[in-house]
Formats: sequence, C-alpha cells, structure tokens
Amino acid sequence: MIELLDPIPPDMLSQGSRSSQYFYNNGQMKNIHQLHPVTLEEKIKLRKNKGLSDDDVAALSSFLRSLLQYRPKDRKDALGAALVPWLWRD
Repeated sequence: MIELLDPIPPDMLSQGSRSSQYFYNNGQMKNIHQLHPVTLEEKIKLRKNKGLSDDDVAALSSFLRSLLQYRPKDRKDALGAALVPWLWRD
C-alpha cells in the first residue's frame, strides 16, 4: 500500500507497538532499500486489458483510493462505495 498510496501517517506509526521494528522514526521502511513507487493510476493502466478509457482509469483509481485509506474513519463504508456513480453508469 505504501508504494501505491502514501506513507503511513506518522501518528499511526507512533501508535503501533511494533512500528520501530519495521520503520525508522522518519517513516521510512527498514530493510527496504528502494521502493518502486507507482501511482494507482499507472498500475491500473499497466493492467489495462479491458478497454478502460483514461476517464475510467481516473474514476476507478479514485474509487479504490476511497476504500484504501489507512484510517478506517476515512474509508467509504459499504453503502457509500455501492453508490459511487461510476459503478452505475451504462
């Protein structure tokens, strides 16, 4: 998730009982010398085999980002996700 989204928020790392085993104080991952960050949009485009338009890629990545939030309170709930207009278009 760190590669596709953003780094884990520092306040969340500070709450983890084992964070220091996996992360430095600055939020960088330990024992991972080089991440290969790629945007969610780029990742979707790499797998684009179903004819998704650029608008569809943007809508899909926005939808997925709304579900892939670190903090549960920031994620769409099931009803909110089900009502995303992009899912209901013809």
